[in-house]
Amino acid sequence: MDKSLLLSTIIDNLNRPVYVVENNKLIFANRELAHLMGYESPDQMLYSDFFQDIYPDPDTSEVFRSVNNLVVETGLQRVSWGQPMRCSRQTVHWVEGEACLVPLEKSSGVLGILKDVTECKKMAEAVLESQQLLNNILDAMEDRVYVVTEDYRLFFYNRKTSQTMSLGSGQSGTSSKDIPCFQLLKGLDAPCIFCKNKQVFEENRPVIWEYFDHNLGKWFSVIEKPIVIPGEKRAKLVVTRDISRVKESEHRVRSLSREVKRAHMEERVKISRNLHDDLGQQLNYLKIKLDILSSAARESCSDLAVDAHEVSLILADVIESTRNLAHGLRPEAMEHFGLMDAISKALAIVSNEFGVETDFKAAGIEEVEMDPDMCIELYRIFQEAINNVIKHARASRVTIRLVRSFPHIIFKIEDDGVGFDLDEHLHGKKNGMGLSNISERVVLLGGKIQIFSERGKGAKLEIRIPYE
Repeated sequence: MDKSLLLSTIIDNLNRPVYVVENNKLIFANRELAHLMGYESPDQMLYSDFFQDIYPDPDTSEVFRSVNNLVVETGLQRVSWGQPMRCSRQTVHWVEGEACLVPLEKSSGVLGILKDVTECKKMAEAVLESQQLLNNILDAMEDRVYVVTEDYRLFFYNRKTSQTMSLGSGQSGTSSKDIPCFQLLKGLDAPCIFCKNKQVFEENRPVIWEYFDHNLGKWFSVIEKPIVIPGEKRAKLVVTRDISRVKESEHRVRSLSREVKRAHMEERVKISRNLHDDLGQQLNYLKIKLDILSSAARESCSDLAVDAHEVSLILADVIESTRNLAHGLRPEAMEHFGLMDAISKALAIVSNEFGVETDFKAAGIEEVEMDPDMCIELYRIFQEAINNVIKHARASRVTIRLVRSFPHIIFKIEDDGVGFDLDEHLHGKKNGMGLSNISERVVLLGGKIQIFSERGKGAKLEIRIPYE
């Protein structure tokens, strides 16, 4: 086969439009070019003015002509360009082209190879529209949203971040600067003391936490989640939400709860005092009179004396029950010793009477101005937990920690007893009153409780109570 015919066949079967122009006349074209220009075969186009008669879009023909003229006039080895083109079917195509000067028999011509990139352009526009939509959504949010790479580079930030973190523009964007995020966002010379990079990147898990910004006087909730950016280092998505109103609502609820608990406690104290001082004294007086009557009856009527003595014993039980009820309504140890001393004295009794080794430590509690109601509720929680240890745990040691960790008081009670199946106790038939009472008291204090236990591995309560 003739080499020129072979070359023509190869070019004619390429899936990219190819042409050769000499003095603006089209002297060669393959089938792909004919299809792009709206012709059935290349022969219909040959030897016509390519830019005036063949090229279908007069609005962009000058761009096409100028590129080819540039090649002819300057003799450049290669010129690349891209442009839109409206074909004969009135559909807009995006084409990319390369042109170079080639020698012909009598002069030089321009060899051009085109590529229809319409679908790529549409996909790029769709991606750009999606990106713009995403940016608009993120900019409409009142949350701070930004992306930080593992080496502290700020990769993206939304409008709210720009406004509140002094980035200047008030618009979303990306940062190509080498300035680290802690300097851009906080004006610091080193990573923030509360930076969560270690948990996010080393442990590869989301981190949720809260903090109070003293400069802004606001509470914020933060979610940090590891993500992967194509072509970039590992990064984390950070969403920061202003929860000051939520905290204010929680404060109002806690204040109302404290008022309700205070009224409840005052009523309990009043009932306790009446039981102890009024009813208790009357019962004691009645018992004394009954004992006198019993002594007198022994001389004349033995049966009456026996009945009187039995009634006196019953009355003694009633007095004891009344005294216990009064003390239960108002813990006497709390009134005399305070929370920590009351716990210490109660643990000493547990150690002496039941042979359980106890370890109690407190830290920072003296600095907290707890109202009496909270102290009493914490003591009740302690009593319930210790009663559970004595009755059910068969433990040889119990450890108690009471620690201030702003903004919470953390109360931990742990034993080395037999433990229990946690799911069975929480959701089954064995959910005892002790754990239920403790949980209810924690909820009343606005706190949270976590229970850890396995059979044969003891049990642990961790309670967090908010305070101000």
